[in-house]
Amino acid sequence: MFLLPKLGFLILGFLARLLNIRLLFFAKKMSLDGIDFKLVQSKHDASIWIPFKSRFVFKLNPEKAWDRFLKYIGLSVEFQTGDKEFDDRIYMASDSLSLNKHIASDEELKKIIVKLSKLGFKQIVIDGNYFKIKFSKEHVFDNTYLTNGIQIYKALAGIEKKWRGNFSDPFAWKYLLTECVVWSIAAYGFTCFLELASGDESIYLDIYPLIEVGLVYSSAACLALIFLVFYIFRGSSRGHRIITESALVLILGFPAAATGFLSDLNINLDQNRTTMIELLIEDKTTRVTRSRRGTNTYYLLHLQQKNNYRFYQIPTTLRVSSELYHLAVQGQFLRVEISPGRLKFPWYKRMDVQAISSLSKSK
Repeated sequence: MFLLPKLGFLILGFLARLLNIRLLFFAKKMSLDGIDFKLVQSKHDASIWIPFKSRFVFKLNPEKAWDRFLKYIGLSVEFQTGDKEFDDRIYMASDSLSLNKHIASDEELKKIIVKLSKLGFKQIVIDGNYFKIKFSKEHVFDNTYLTNGIQIYKALAGIEKKWRGNFSDPFAWKYLLTECVVWSIAAYGFTCFLELASGDESIYLDIYPLIEVGLVYSSAACLALIFLVFYIFRGSSRGHRIITESALVLILGFPAAATGFLSDLNINLDQNRTTMIELLIEDKTTRVTRSRRGTNTYYLLHLQQKNNYRFYQIPTTLRVSSELYHLAVQGQFLRVEISPGRLKFPWYKRMDVQAISSLSKSK
């Protein structure tokens, strides 16, 4: 059901990561020392964003106990500049040797970064499109971050000249491809979850067998992908962060994606003969649920099966669309066309209401 929109979300998720799309519509445009930049604010943080086209991707952040632990067990390998204060305070997530050497050789640059670490900055990032410094929102009017941020930007402005080809950074293409695949799966899983969990009408006679099979396949595939990501990024200074992010996203998104994918195959490739079943409409009710975003109304028909079929047993309460609900009248009949499904998960292909049973007509 709705296969094309879900595939569209999958493609959008891929392109969003591939093109590094960012929403900067509400950013404040500013200028300092001849450099134009944007001030991006969220609920708790603020960031300086300066356009910075570069094939180098790296991140600097205050070194934490978790970073030291992962270095200790060998999951992460960090480049050391030789400056003890810098190396102890800053975790440098970069696999570009030329970029690492550039930072290591610039004493003034390291002093500025150490100074910002003492002030409590959160991270410095070059993502290929922007140079960014992230800090607490309470310091948004502190010119120290702006001034030092511009100095760091200028110190790094020449690194693109040292670039030696599209894949001179061994981390870049692996990172990009992994992010695209992982977040595309998450986007597809999100749309599948919305369809299966919050649709207007029931799709399957019994959805739980489909969910059980989806969970089995998703568990195996999810573990295989996590292992693959671990294998690709083991030993990288940025590897542990990508491994952790990928594992969390896959664990949350893969079950819904796998279940939705099986559902799409079951319905869209189904060419089996259908069965028509009639049910007496005994009553109809609505159920309203409330959440932070508002209210949801579900339309329910209470039914009695009039003709028996060995393979199908319709639930006595069925969720239907609002249009069908308003057409339904107590004492009339609901005709349900059921298809067995390509993967043997029976689903409702069509429903309509009629005043007289076709069984009575045939007599």
